[in-house]
Amino acid sequence: MQRYNIAFYPHQQDFASHCVSFAVSNFFDAADDYLLDGVTAHPHVTLCQFEAEEDQLPDIWNRALQICAPKRMLKLGELFIQERPNHIWAGLEIIKTPELEREQAELVKMLAGQGIKTFTKPGADYFSHLTFASLIEVPERMMRSAVTGAEQPFFLSLGRTGENGVYQRIIFPEAGPA
Repeated sequence: MQRYNIAFYPHQQDFASHCVSFAVSNFFDAADDYLLDGVTAHPHVTLCQFEAEEDQLPDIWNRALQICAPKRMLKLGELFIQERPNHIWAGLEIIKTPELEREQAELVKMLAGQGIKTFTKPGADYFSHLTFASLIEVPERMMRSAVTGAEQPFFLSLGRTGENGVYQRIIFPEAGPA
């Protein structure tokens, strides 16, 4: 079994590049096993991480397209540093709308209904965000981001992830954003 992620992926390359540049500039020295670098870890907003066999992916993708909008404007919230057991996470909050919360909860329900193991809490417990890094320690100083409060276009994707949620590559849509 492999881990995958249904996620919203930045539609505009300049925004994706900004996220990568911000992450590397602020967190390179303090990152442990997750740093948004645009090569091994790509910017995304997770809807649901899950574990499946590769041959299940086309059906999962088609069902996801019935639940979620293929494109969505997402409003960027504030930068955050969140201390959890064994990790410190840094990222950018995504403002959760009723539509985003509903789609995310329906995805979790759909996957669970197929007997697929999921790793993302649904509904009200869902924290919509774009991760910049997992940290060993909180940096002493951090630049502010010019993107907080803005809206950015994202497209629905299904991608391969690692054990720690690193979005490694897009599988669907096969041609990237339409």
